[in-house]
Amino acid sequence: MQKKVTLIFGFMLFSISASYAQRTFSTEQIRKRNFIVSSSESTNRGDCVPSPYANDDPAYLQTIAFDPFCCESEWDDICDNQYQYFLNGCDAESPYDSTDVNYITVVLLDDFCCSNEWDAQCQLHYEHVVYGCNAYSPYGPSDPIWEQVIAADEFCCNNEWDAKCEALYVSLSSPASLTQMEEHQFVLFPNPANNFVWVKLGNNNAHISSIRVYNNSGVLVMEINSSESEILINTKDLNAGTYHIEAATMSRVLHQKLVLIK
Repeated sequence: MQKKVTLIFGFMLFSISASYAQRTFSTEQIRKRNFIVSSSESTNRGDCVPSPYANDDPAYLQTIAFDPFCCESEWDDICDNQYQYFLNGCDAESPYDSTDVNYITVVLLDDFCCSNEWDAQCQLHYEHVVYGCNAYSPYGPSDPIWEQVIAADEFCCNNEWDAKCEALYVSLSSPASLTQMEEHQFVLFPNPANNFVWVKLGNNNAHISSIRVYNNSGVLVMEINSSESEILINTKDLNAGTYHIEAATMSRVLHQKLVLIK
């Protein structure tokens, strides 16, 4: 049974990788931009760089409110793509609101998700953006090996998922590495999460003595005492954002990042 599950999982990763290989992004496209959410009514063109659109064009005002780069630095192709999005919206349905800044970022970088279909690859892109990674990969934040890669090499999160990142992923996927990782880490699933998340130790012979949840400012927002190897945390009362999970066992304290989306 275990072998069957492993084969199915491997086929899923291969399918996702094949899909990803067909949709690529240039370095220029994925460069970091200071995206914000602002009301177009409160945005004034002021001394913005030239653009092809009128000062009072609502789609133009939404574009420079969302991406100040288009006002402060240059009106480039990314700005024009954003303008077209704010002007026409998307044909493809998705589970996210059209004003969701993470959703907008994805559809601007991958037009397929806007014009054709919101598929599994689009969802992976969304999870990467929510997690805070500028570089897309065939894997997602719910994959503990992916988290090991970006922890070891920030380039794989901040810049590009290249051949070196993939090689590191394959290396960490080896049976020896997986065994070591299971003994010293825990899994958060799902991640990103919404109303609940499972915390599970890789070593089933160990037990979690306590769980502490800190917000991104380092404030303790939840604490749970336990004696189990896995715990279900209710997160429905927590706001969307990034949290740090601290799981203490009898021999060590483990840490992981959790992203909540609402």
